Amino acid sequence: MRSSLLLLFVALAAAGGDSRGTEPLPLDPDVGKGMELVAERGFQLEDHFVTTEDGYILHMFRIPQPGAAPVLLQHGLLDSSFTWVNNFRNESLAYILSDAGYDVWLGNNRGNFYSANHTTLAVEDNQFWAFTYDEMAKYDLPGMVRYIQRTTGQSNLGYVGHSEGTIQAFAGLTFPENADVAASVSFFGALAPVAYVSNMKSKLARAFADARVCEILALLGDRNLLDGDVLNVVAPELCRHGPHLCSAALVPIVGPSLHYNTSRLQVYVSKTPAGTSMRNMMHWGQVRRARESERGLVHLVENDCVSPRTP
Repeated sequence: MRSSLLLLFVALAAAGGDSRGTEPLPLDPDVGKGMELVAERGFQLEDHFVTTEDGYILHMFRIPQPGAAPVLLQHGLLDSSFTWVNNFRNESLAYILSDAGYDVWLGNNRGNFYSANHTTLAVEDNQFWAFTYDEMAKYDLPGMVRYIQRTTGQSNLGYVGHSEGTIQAFAGLTFPENADVAASVSFFGALAPVAYVSNMKSKLARAFADARVCEILALLGDRNLLDGDVLNVVAPELCRHGPHLCSAALVPIVGPSLHYNTSRLQVYVSKTPAGTSMRNMMHWGQVRRARESERGLVHLVENDCVSPRTP
């Protein structure tokens, strides 16, 4: 699977154009550094660990401003807290908010490489990977919000989500058992908000969903997907030697953008993708086909082409 994805990335890059005559970029010193970039930018960074009601251990980071208003930043699909800190001090939202006086918290959903722990399950267990963004909405979001409230003593907080981090809140704040969480969110900033995905621009993602490859992937059972072990090592070199081809390779995967900083692509892909479950990716495909955003569509995963979860 990992080798196939790497070959796909290389093939897409090769199809994107001709890099002859283009000088390779120098290796960016930020490649592979991850959250340690925060300290290098001059900020204090704390590690925090949240245990959800269903046993997942989520690794959160905090750029502390004790007594200040807290704000939680939540990443998108296949991403991590790194997305909020991977640029410079005047360009990354986490730094901008900290400089503005906020107590900044950075979440990591279950299944990415920062939150690959559980109280009873090992990551090698298929059952560990039996989740979709429905569980992120029901358990991860309230777990992180309540932890921030207990730790800071603040009853209210701001929330900024990106992509999957927005649908996670749209759904999570509607669960009756999360009514206290919904009441505590004083501001919700939705960046690239997701409710329906039928108009997604990613050609590869549309093809993945519409071809119903779910039935084939289901034969592999519940497991992780795109954890970046190989891609995060090889992709930075590909992007360094052909930044424009690298950008062209990303467009079929993530859709077009006018805002790529091609000189920083090698940094971004050194920590992205950050991993999720195959079940979660299949769920996104099913939502694409169903043209719906209802959280109840998680049951499609079980009824469509994946065996029911172990109780």
